[in-house]
Amino acid sequence: MTLLCAVSLVMTGFGYLQHLVSFSPIAGDGASGGILVQVARGVASILIFAIVVLAKRRPSPVYRVGLLAMIAVFMLMAFLFGTDLFWVSGAIVIGGYTILDLLIWVAFSQIAYAQSRDALRTVALMRLIAVLCSSAGAAIGIALVGFDEAPSGNVAAETTVVGYLVVIATVLLLSSEDMWMLFGRPRPGGMAGDDSAGREARLTAWFERIGLTAREREIASLLASGRTQPWIAERLGISENTVGTHVRHIYQKAGVHDRQQFIDLASSPDETPSPEPRETPESLTGDA
Repeated sequence: MTLLCAVSLVMTGFGYLQHLVSFSPIAGDGASGGILVQVARGVASILIFAIVVLAKRRPSPVYRVGLLAMIAVFMLMAFLFGTDLFWVSGAIVIGGYTILDLLIWVAFSQIAYAQSRDALRTVALMRLIAVLCSSAGAAIGIALVGFDEAPSGNVAAETTVVGYLVVIATVLLLSSEDMWMLFGRPRPGGMAGDDSAGREARLTAWFERIGLTAREREIASLLASGRTQPWIAERLGISENTVGTHVRHIYQKAGVHDRQQFIDLASSPDETPSPEPRETPESLTGDA
């Protein structure tokens, strides 16, 4: 949900800004300013592709630099209205948006691959929201800025508001746990170091109590972390049918009926009763 809210804000701001720096009278000398902005976006796309493909290190610094540049120039854009440098600020902001769009694509692709049961539906939902919000942003830009008439005196303030919305979207993105994983960092909230080791120990003890085999424990650990059966099959190098069989046995031993129930129990294994304690109250009731 956090990512969806961020995508909505980002793409709404992008639709507004795309009109502002490309098609509005503020863009500059006819269509030339807008063309230069789109050329800058294409160059940024090529550079990002080259860095991501060729760089041996993680591309997370590219995301950070792009976000910071976009936000900084967004804040300065209000002071550049009516000057010859306005198209430069628009080009930098659009380049930053290109990086942000790549970041969103990577995040949702990772979610679709590792966590979603229907990867196509997940990506399609993201693109639908992006298109709708971008169209809404363009409509807002047309309504507020227009095409040919002289813009109102509130355009600078309106653009500043859009800039702050982008800042809010960036905060939402960086506060998402999925983004921490993309940046190669452990998830916040006590999931690293000793806490992570303690959770693994509690899961291991729970797996022993419910009688999982070695292979079932391996699969159960991945299930508890939110992985899907196709992802587990590819990771372990076994067929999906084999994974499905193990998953059914795991659910049966854990006393659950679906994946979400298992994840809920795995999140607090110490509070999960073993099969023996569950039978005790029933036997006492039967004796009574």
